[in-house]
Amino acid sequence: MTQRLFILPPFMNTSLRRGDPTSNLSGLLDYVENGNQTHVVIADSNVVMNESYTDIYKAHIESGADITALYNRDGDRFGSPVISLDFDSNGRMNDLLLNAPDTAKATNFLGLTIISRDLFLNILGMMIARGQDEFSQLTLLKMFKDLNIVGYEHRGRSLRINSVATYYSASMKLLEKTTLDDLFRRDRLIYTKVKNEAPAEFLEGCKAKNLLSSDGCRIKGEVENSIFFRSVQVGKHASVKNSIIFQDVVIQDGVILDHVIIDKDCVIRTGVELKGQPDYPVVIEKGAIV
Repeated sequence: MTQRLFILPPFMNTSLRRGDPTSNLSGLLDYVENGNQTHVVIADSNVVMNESYTDIYKAHIESGADITALYNRDGDRFGSPVISLDFDSNGRMNDLLLNAPDTAKATNFLGLTIISRDLFLNILGMMIARGQDEFSQLTLLKMFKDLNIVGYEHRGRSLRINSVATYYSASMKLLEKTTLDDLFRRDRLIYTKVKNEAPAEFLEGCKAKNLLSSDGCRIKGEVENSIFFRSVQVGKHASVKNSIIFQDVVIQDGVILDHVIIDKDCVIRTGVELKGQPDYPVVIEKGAIV
């Protein structure tokens, strides 16, 4: 069986057959309409987790529900927005709260729903007919009074990214073995595009502790509790701690970095010192020379 990942195209109007001809949802409707799948999985891109779509799909079919929503109980430690779902004794959704005061005890939406293709097309068609031009999963969840929406609990690790601070904290959790083991499970392998380079090189006199490093890196200084993408260079007597360094960044001799996020293709010149805090890391934009 061929497995493919489809990215929804930008909203565009390709159909003048129905509803408002200026609706941005027409392109989305046509895109889904031209497929031959029976169901649609809608997933946000700001949640990192390892979950089986197959298991969720099977549970959705067995329940006979209109929509199945993935949730967990991680509270609000990753910041807002937090969508809390409430279910009755039969497992049917009967309420929805945004940024509720006590989210720690709530079932919080994880940004993934499964819905039949026909029902999804019908909802999009009605939205266009009513002149609506924006769609989100919150739109679906708010239909809980008219549709049978049930939940599926994700019991593994999940990392939500809602801001720079939560991106930083989520990334740094990858330095913890328990997080790595939970996300990169042997029974659910993750495949990605391969760009092999020479292994990371640690030169004489360098110090490295708790470093997650990609290939092609060249380390001469001191690095600790950090994440390096491909081909990062760290000069002599430089110190990089608690930082996330993207690919092809050059950190010259004597640089001191602590709680810093540096985008790719940057150069940090000799003697520069940048220090942030866990909640407010220093961020350097792509291609900058500091």
